[in-house]
Amino acid sequence: MTKKNMINMMISFILSLLLTKNTFALEIDEKLTTRFLKVSKSMRTVLVNRGLEDGLVVGDHAKFFLTTGVIARGYVVKASPTRTIWSIYRLVNTDKLYKDMAVNLKITNPVEVTNDPSKSLYAGSLPQTQVQVLRGDAMTLDSASSEKESMGMKMSERDEMREVMTEAPLMRIDKTRSWEVFTTAQFSSLSGTVTESNGSQFNSTDSKISYSLGVEKYFSSNNIFLRNLSLFGLVSGGGTSTVSTSGSKIENSFFEYGGGANFHFLSSPFSIGKIIPYITASFGLGSVSSTESSLGSGSTITNGTTVEGSTSFVAFGVGIKYFTSSGFGMRAIVDLYNRSEAYTFEDSSNQQSEVKNSISGPRFLVGLAYRW
Repeated sequence: MTKKNMINMMISFILSLLLTKNTFALEIDEKLTTRFLKVSKSMRTVLVNRGLEDGLVVGDHAKFFLTTGVIARGYVVKASPTRTIWSIYRLVNTDKLYKDMAVNLKITNPVEVTNDPSKSLYAGSLPQTQVQVLRGDAMTLDSASSEKESMGMKMSERDEMREVMTEAPLMRIDKTRSWEVFTTAQFSSLSGTVTESNGSQFNSTDSKISYSLGVEKYFSSNNIFLRNLSLFGLVSGGGTSTVSTSGSKIENSFFEYGGGANFHFLSSPFSIGKIIPYITASFGLGSVSSTESSLGSGSTITNGTTVEGSTSFVAFGVGIKYFTSSGFGMRAIVDLYNRSEAYTFEDSSNQQSEVKNSISGPRFLVGLAYRW
């Protein structure tokens, strides 16, 4: 397979993933028909038969309505592929909220907040990290009973939730951590022996090492594209050392800096305790030095000849991430990498010469990360 065909296949794969993700995402004002599987006694916690596969994620706000008008408003507190748990913070018509009821929901912006307790609708049922005090004109809710109800349902309802979580574990999302520092590495070290026709022997090596350190920024946004996108900057370096059968040892070292973007699909980039697949693209510039020397008795290459050059690189690939609730995580990447090198030096006749070198192929990278 040629390099051009590999690049075309990678681009086609990336585009297909983008189209797939957009199919399952919901934007503000999008509507969905759903059904209440369970309703708590206080009507402040409901289980709905729609989930991640329908584009709903933790933190989504929505209005529940019938043809006669809005009956309630809430937000997603837990989500699985086929189920979501909603916390209801505005009740318009309690007679219209019951188990097995078919309703429509409309995705909305998060409810407005206020620091004035006199305008408070209710603050107890929402996470402290999300809002301070809700502002609205709906009925005032009792704080003590709501906190008790929002922690769970009746025994039969909790039993069903255990069944839901057994079938498809509920996903946690932490949007408070939007910055990440990461590092990746690639390493190999081989050694051998070269024997010349006159019986002379010398040790040979073939080693490679590369590393990168970067910072990544995530976006907590209602926009479908932005909330799955992250941007990063990175610096990377490394070197290679090889020995040919003629006794020529070539050592290259490089340093590069650049940036790129990741697009996450199937899982939210803020997921905790869940594998997050993503596609990645990066590019950058740098410098490189190449040193050529002789180790074999029959070689005529001058020892220690070093030339300096410049580099540029581009990479496309796919990867996975995984994070714990403490913020620590890991990542693994498979990409198609291309680096172009250009060397300028004086030859034996004192003339300026230029040598260009192109290195490309697949890479496998692993690394650690931390979010804050």
